Amino acid sequence: MEELAWRLHNIKMFWPGSTNKVAVLLTLPVDKIKKISSLAAQESNIIPQKTRINYLSDMLQCSISDICDLSSRYFFIHTVPFARLSSILKILLDAGVTPKDILKDVWVFRYNLQSIQSRLDRIKESGILGIKPWMDVLSIENDTKTGLCRDTQDSKAVLGDQFIQEALQRRSDSKAVLGDQSIQEYLCKRLNCSEAAFRYMTKKQPAILKVHVTKLQETLDFLFEEGFSSNQVQQMPRVLCHSLDTIQMRLTELRDLGYNPISLSILCKSLHEYSEFKHKMSGSRKQIAL
Repeated sequence: MEELAWRLHNIKMFWPGSTNKVAVLLTLPVDKIKKISSLAAQESNIIPQKTRINYLSDMLQCSISDICDLSSRYFFIHTVPFARLSSILKILLDAGVTPKDILKDVWVFRYNLQSIQSRLDRIKESGILGIKPWMDVLSIENDTKTGLCRDTQDSKAVLGDQFIQEALQRRSDSKAVLGDQSIQEYLCKRLNCSEAAFRYMTKKQPAILKVHVTKLQETLDFLFEEGFSSNQVQQMPRVLCHSLDTIQMRLTELRDLGYNPISLSILCKSLHEYSEFKHKMSGSRKQIAL
């Protein structure tokens, strides 16, 4: 009872309201409660909300209980210098990272502020939308001791670097294909069609607009080399969304059966429909041979 009374007393020193919202903190070891109480006293004059619990609750749009539960599992939330914590939180929110995503990856508060800013600049340059904290995984400052599993964080760091590098490469590839053109201008030129025809085509198959321009280029190059016309592509725009490997394989298989497609429709059929068609063609060929 005496220990519980002591815990309540120390928590009341920085949380004068109902202890129900911060009850989870009562379960922390004595030394950690002392640490929180001491830091809270030092920070009360520099945090507008008086405590970092209130501050994080406001900034991350969640309940006091949620912050306390999180900080009881990730105690560094209480001990990271407030200036760094608030600066990191601000640049993440300004970059469009959602409070929900920050709450899912609070390790970001242990990272070097300048490195995070540099990483965010690279992410913005790459044109990545929907930034996540794991994309900012960086080398933690050497003088900071963490209980972090290095293997896990190193893996996430590699993933973050690969993700950004791939996005930068895609952006570079797109620029090489498009130059100063838009996707619409590029396809109108390649397909020799009007803007109205392009709008009709993308209304019919809106997924075209989500296909990376290098894939569009490779698919169109292949189809034109194989003798298909721009009109045939316009009539079956779905072909631009299909796997080029599948298109190449099907065209080879059909020609081996003595059938040269006069439309792109068969190349876009479902696997079941295509298999049935190929079976019929194979049967017809056997009958002719007989």
